Amino acid sequence: MTAADAFCPWARNLDTAERLSRLRAIRAIVCLTCGRPGEVPARFLDRAERDAAALVPALNVSHALALAGCRHVLASDAALHRRRP
Repeated sequence: MTAADAFCPWARNLDTAERLSRLRAIRAIVCLTCGRPGEVPARFLDRAERDAAALVPALNVSHALALAGCRHVLASDAALHRRRP
C-alpha cells in the first residue's frame, strides 16, 4: 500500500476500534449512495472488518468505485473523518 492510499480506514497507526469504525462508515456510505454497483465493494469492506488481510483487496475495490463514478463515497468518508479545529 502506498502513502497515497493511507487514508480513511487504511490510514496508518489507527487502533483497531477506529479502523473498524471507519470501515463501517465507508461501507454505510457505499450502501446508501451507490446502489447495485456498491454491492461488491460493500462485501469487501465487510470482510475487512473481520480480517486485516482483506484491507488491501478492499482498497483496490474502493479505487474501482471511484472509477465507476462513485467518487463521492471517498469524499464523503474523508469529510466525515476530517479533523476539526
